[in-house]
Amino acid sequence: MKILCIFFDMLRAELQQSFNPQIKDISPIDKWMRKLGGVAYRNCYTPAPDTSRSLGCIYSGRYPERNGCTKRNQWPKYFLKNGIGNLNKFLSEEDFDFYTTIPPN
Repeated sequence: MKILCIFFDMLRAELQQSFNPQIKDISPIDKWMRKLGGVAYRNCYTPAPDTSRSLGCIYSGRYPERNGCTKRNQWPKYFLKNGIGNLNKFLSEEDFDFYTTIPPN
């Protein structure tokens, strides 16, 4: 099985035809997503109201009050609590082949 997870920050999904069929113009992102295939989730929610805390939740699998990223600009790279697991560490320990453009911490 192969999984590709793409996190678009500030994409304005409601302006993309992939998420809003009422949009007439097909954007370059829509074209790329159609060519790539797969599933786009339209009803996703985040436990935090901003990018840094949301990414901390994705990486750690924990809510902000438990992962260390509790304020708006506390980026996971610097504020994830030591000793808690994170997604990259888990994938490495379980011998998954994965490639990322995010820092491993």
